[in-house]
Amino acid sequence: MFKEPLYIRRSASEKVNITFEFIRENFKPFFRNIMIAASPLCIMFAILTLANEIEDNVADTSLSWLGFIHMENDTYDNFFLLFLYLGFMVVLPMSLTLVQTHYDRNERLTNLKFKDIRMTYFLNLVKWFLVSLPMMLILVLAYYGFSNSGTFGTFFAIVVSIIVFVIFEMAPPSFILGKETYSESMNRSISYGIGRFWNTLPLTIYLVLLAMLVFLWEIGLIAFITDFKIQLIGSDPGNNLFAYIVYWIILLFLLFALTGSIALGLSALGVGIAFQYGSLEDRTHLISLKEKVKTFESLKDE
Repeated sequence: MFKEPLYIRRSASEKVNITFEFIRENFKPFFRNIMIAASPLCIMFAILTLANEIEDNVADTSLSWLGFIHMENDTYDNFFLLFLYLGFMVVLPMSLTLVQTHYDRNERLTNLKFKDIRMTYFLNLVKWFLVSLPMMLILVLAYYGFSNSGTFGTFFAIVVSIIVFVIFEMAPPSFILGKETYSESMNRSISYGIGRFWNTLPLTIYLVLLAMLVFLWEIGLIAFITDFKIQLIGSDPGNNLFAYIVYWIILLFLLFALTGSIALGLSALGVGIAFQYGSLEDRTHLISLKEKVKTFESLKDE
């Protein structure tokens, strides 16, 4: 069972290690509840993407009704970013809810069901939306302001997005875990993000890059499957409709796996900022008597 305290000073490498240790030690309840939160978006994204793929291939066949949506490349990029934003809004609050529950619940996350944290999660969802809204507006403006300027513009938009996230990332855990007021959370996040920018940056970059690597691996796998489909059964579904149906089923599961992988990557980011918050200098002395008693009792049971 994971027994590390939340409020303790840690180096950047220790924050990375403790993030993945928390996930590994609580993997079953963590994975189950993250996927419960993310599954509706994963399923919707997979179905709409598959429908767009089918529309491009079966316009003149009896299965044309399955291709009920068509998106150009630019439209699909915006569609993907919308789902990524929604995933960000539903997955990270669940990560913080699971960290919060681990330290508030006597049984930690053992045998944790979604119904046990449903109300807490929905409350944290609202809190996350309120404190992250300014950050999200800036990120959207950064993307649309620079992404149309070619490769350099896209790179610059990513850099701006990481900087903005680092500045605002302490607001949600302050509001949710620290139970600070809205203004206190925002002021703490901005002052800490700017004043300790270089201390906060490594963990954020590491977790963001990890999520991007998972995403790129999944994209590469889907591209390979698509190319293999063309080589094996051709590009005309009218010649081998059954093979295309099998391919579409496989693609549907791959798309679900893609979005599920992104959700897990985002969840690691959520746990990371929780321990980032717990490492703040003025918070490390706030280990409550209740937490000390829990630690003592768990050691005594051993």
